[in-house]
Amino acid sequence: MLIERRIVSRKTPLDGRLEISYDAAARLESLGTQFPIRASNEAGVARVESMPCTCEKAQGAQHVHHFVESAILRALIPGSEVSVEIDGGTAIVRSEPA
Repeated sequence: MLIERRIVSRKTPLDGRLEISYDAAARLESLGTQFPIRASNEAGVARVESMPCTCEKAQGAQHVHHFVESAILRALIPGSEVSVEIDGGTAIVRSEPA
């Protein structure tokens, strides 16, 4: 089941975090605190992280950023589009064809 499509941030290969929406975070959290993930033909374990914003947009209205975090996400290519899906009890991050 497709949850959403995202563009990979330049930071993702450094920290293993792919930013996702609040709705996507809620759906992934339904898999548990830690859950299996597949990306770039690798399998691993992931979790959802949420943190208060510290970016320029935080001035004034507070908001929260949500991420799916896993070491295997470091293989994603910045600027590429990926789909975030759930298949059974596994999160799947697939690179979208150009």
